[in-house]
Amino acid sequence: MTQQMAEKIIRNYAASARALRENTATLTASLAAGLPEPEQLERIWLERDAVYMQWSNAAASLRELPIEYSARALCEIEQLPAI
Repeated sequence: MTQQMAEKIIRNYAASARALRENTATLTASLAAGLPEPEQLERIWLERDAVYMQWSNAAASLRELPIEYSARALCEIEQLPAI
């Protein structure tokens, strides 16, 4: 595996984890504001399904990284902002 490919996998994981956190925040805010309209809730869940699938695939790729890239992956994960 090239360093370029490993970095791409790490960036992909970080981006998909960030998107999943943002979707969770959107869902939480919608529910806190009261029960959303069925269409809005359906849209949020469809987005969540897609984002979760991207995150799951990225996590599977991350687990396949050679050990020498593990520290870099952990650093990227630690830098993800809390939402």
